[in-house]
Amino acid sequence: MTELEMEISTSRPYLFFGEDSFSLKKHVSKLKKSLNQGDLADSNTSILDGQHLKFEELNSKCATVPFLASHRLVIVENLFSAFEHTRTKPKGSKLGDDAASESLSQWKSLSGNDYTLPNSTVLIFTDGNLSTRNALLSKMRPKLQIREFKLPKGAQLIKWIYTKAAEKEANIPANSATLLSNLIGPNLWALDNELSKLAIYCKGRTIKPEDIKLLVHDAREASIFELIDSILARNHSKAIKAIENLIEGGSNSSHIISMLARQIRLTISIKEMLSKKTRLDQIGNRLGIKSEFYLKKTIDQAKSYPVGGILETYNHLVDADISIKRGTLAENIALEILTAELCTI
Repeated sequence: MTELEMEISTSRPYLFFGEDSFSLKKHVSKLKKSLNQGDLADSNTSILDGQHLKFEELNSKCATVPFLASHRLVIVENLFSAFEHTRTKPKGSKLGDDAASESLSQWKSLSGNDYTLPNSTVLIFTDGNLSTRNALLSKMRPKLQIREFKLPKGAQLIKWIYTKAAEKEANIPANSATLLSNLIGPNLWALDNELSKLAIYCKGRTIKPEDIKLLVHDAREASIFELIDSILARNHSKAIKAIENLIEGGSNSSHIISMLARQIRLTISIKEMLSKKTRLDQIGNRLGIKSEFYLKKTIDQAKSYPVGGILETYNHLVDADISIKRGTLAENIALEILTAELCTI
């Protein structure tokens, strides 16, 4: 995909797509700002839902003369995803195959050589992941200025964290950046939010791993891995220490039990998928796990946990939860008994 220069062009529409919705939206905002419309920017911007859009409506919006400005910005969201090869009809529609083909045919004018945008209109299509076999993209590719926004991973993600921290006038060293990357993964919206919190909390000093563990919600879930590792190793004292860390971080006994139960459910699902030789990236997608760290850790634990042990663990978790809810045991006592039982499985 070609890189887009920030110099505005009205000769061809733009298509911005990909998993990285954070960078995509930031880029659209910069482009909008570069039009220098000031207070009239919103008055000269139209945002359209591509899933229910007709060509006539889009054409009408593009033909509208800008109000006291040099340009009009038209943004169409999620039009192309309605024509992915995995679907035969636009998302949310009850149209059959013939109607879907008719829906695609209405856009032929936009992809034809005779169609030209007014010099005053900047047209931007935005979308999520698109395949190379996308029916509409195949027709319109020659008419588009295209940029794909991919999520940064590995060293690229660490570099992104450094850059974003610097923008917030925060200093984050390598060990803290790596920890944050492992905890959250390539969720740039969450990373940006957490970096904002850390920048305020650590103003005037370096962001330490301890700060991340204190402020970042996902750090609590990471401690669940420590707890399960301790249980697998039958290390009762280490398991109690992991629980103490979770409680100090703001989790109560019921929340710890629910997090353990969730992790055990993930372990069961992963064991089943591994037995069917499911690819690792597909496992992550099906379970909604974006963080490579979380995925690898959960898979490692799934491989280490015997099936019988998983079922017995889950039964103990249910018993502990019922005891707390019925009031037969205090939360802290129920959690201590649960930990002792799990370390003997």
